[in-house]
Amino acid sequence: MSGNKINIKQLIQEYLLDEGISITKIPDPKLEFGFSFFFPPGNLPNGMQRGKSLNVLKPKGKQFIIFSIGTQIGDAHIHALNSLEAEKKNQFFLSLRKITLLKNLMLGLDVENNRFQINEQYFLRKDKIISKNTFFKNIRRILTCTEYCIILLNEYCAGKVKMGDLSDPSFKSDFSLYS
Repeated sequence: MSGNKINIKQLIQEYLLDEGISITKIPDPKLEFGFSFFFPPGNLPNGMQRGKSLNVLKPKGKQFIIFSIGTQIGDAHIHALNSLEAEKKNQFFLSLRKITLLKNLMLGLDVENNRFQINEQYFLRKDKIISKNTFFKNIRRILTCTEYCIILLNEYCAGKVKMGDLSDPSFKSDFSLYS
């Protein structure tokens, strides 16, 4: 970065691009900037995107950035959840809330549309800097919490959804940039 003034948008963009992570800009008049990307980067042997879709957002006039990951529950799991007793289904969503509270993350639930979103809010220092290490730690925090929620979903739907072969590369949970 040149000069004394740090541009947080440029800094975050450089962090992502330095690690070979392709970004898509999110156009929104309420945002100073927004980036969407897959983490970890790369493709599976079958050509599918290896990582999960995440967003980094900086609302206008705010001194924080938001790390966000949304999950749409798939049709098979929706059917399995809907076949559970109401109390057991409610326990699943309560379990999601509990894990995000334990991890000190924010959870957005849209039960009607069968999706949830996990967010982390990071307040910037006065010089508007976030270290690369802190940036990627926040990404890993929301990503690992989301993966845990997906494991919970599979546990609640056990016996009602045909599980794939765990040797399938799409089941691989590898959050390293360099694997």
